[in-house]
Amino acid sequence: MESRGPSSPSLSPEALGSYQALRAHADALAAFSASFGREAQAVTVAYAAALTAGSQSDWSAFVGRCRALADHASAVAGVVAFNDGERDAWQFFAQIVDENGDLIERPIHTAA
Repeated sequence: MESRGPSSPSLSPEALGSYQALRAHADALAAFSASFGREAQAVTVAYAAALTAGSQSDWSAFVGRCRALADHASAVAGVVAFNDGERDAWQFFAQIVDENGDLIERPIHTAA
């Protein structure tokens, strides 16, 4: 996975540190397989966008990407064993979803 981070000078030191921590967890899962690498890259790009733009839709997209990554990890964990770093990363992204699930846009189903 590419190691580029957000280039905006407007990020606070705390936001940049948060991005770097998320990036480390994404890298742990990216090392597992190419498909995890693509999803982890999408999460980091979405997080950078949310940090810099900060719109509701950017945060929703980020949490949605975290959910996809955590769901993928959950499905794979039933078949293969993750190492400690991969398992920690999976739990990290799952916790983001647990704490921010209200930001994920859900379709509204109406009776026809």
